[in-house]
Amino acid sequence: KQWYQRRVAITAGDEPLFQPFPSELHFQRFVPCQSYEIPLSLRNNDKVARAVRVSQVESPYFEIITPPNASAKVAPGIDIRFIIKFMPTEQKDYYHEIVVATKKKKVPTGDSALIPLL
Repeated sequence: KQWYQRRVAITAGDEPLFQPFPSELHFQRFVPCQSYEIPLSLRNNDKVARAVRVSQVESPYFEIITPPNASAKVAPGIDIRFIIKFMPTEQKDYYHEIVVATKKKKVPTGDSALIPLL
């Protein structure tokens, strides 16, 4: 007789499987034709190791720089760090959205660039 063990992923209520830090990205006081980078950390809130993917609609202004270990599963309670690169071409408000996805579900994350109000 064989016994099979199955792991069950449990998260509390609406808590995302991967918690983004920060939850919104703001690029302020930027100069056109220069590039800026902000780290985006994703913490695995689940009880099991999970793979995570960060994607976006193609944009000439935003780029996601993935870490070398991005294809590996992330252990519970551990962060994985992506870099969001912003390359403005003019002084205006930009808005962009990235998607954080696991095999279990997608977690929307807002990603925006704003000019400060004078």
